[in-house]
Amino acid sequence: MINNFSKLVIATAFSLTSSFFFSIKAQASNISFNFEVNITSGPLLGETFTGFFDTDVSDSVFTTLGFQEIEPDLAEFSFLGITYTEADVDNVNIFSPQINLLDGNLIGLEWILNSTEADNNFLVSILPGISDISEVSFNYEIIDVGGFTAGEGEGDITFSEIIPITTTPISPSTTTPESDSIFALLGFGVLGVKLLQFSRRDKRFS
Repeated sequence: MINNFSKLVIATAFSLTSSFFFSIKAQASNISFNFEVNITSGPLLGETFTGFFDTDVSDSVFTTLGFQEIEPDLAEFSFLGITYTEADVDNVNIFSPQINLLDGNLIGLEWILNSTEADNNFLVSILPGISDISEVSFNYEIIDVGGFTAGEGEGDITFSEIIPITTTPISPSTTTPESDSIFALLGFGVLGVKLLQFSRRDKRFS
């Protein structure tokens, strides 16, 4: 017959081990996408440009209703031979990149770049959808870029999710369990299972 102390051990063991694995799962969320722009009109007709954005988020982001705007940890966009990033705020970005979500679903990226350098003067706007990612838009204006005729145009954007090869890094604010702690929790869970097995065996023979 199982006593009260054994019952407490079993309950605590299952509680600790289940909460541990749940916390690991909750730390593994991120938003990570490649995107490709195919120019459909204007002086850059037929050109293709690429970029990506990535950020770590909590699981609650995907279950939150309504509009959310999240600044990515990393963002890149290669345009006319130069790669621009989220860090180019002072000299190029009019509006720093922002990931837009609606009811936990991606509806696009908002990023406006304006280069005023001599021989590299252009304006680019990447705008998200209002309610769906299919509504995203890309517009550009070539003002003075060497080798290209001045003019305006548009493009189609395609997003593709990046599948992480390894577990998403845990944010610095989250304490990572030491390996000894992990094995201790697993061992405690095994103890709970053994006590439960002994309890069931005693009941069969009593």
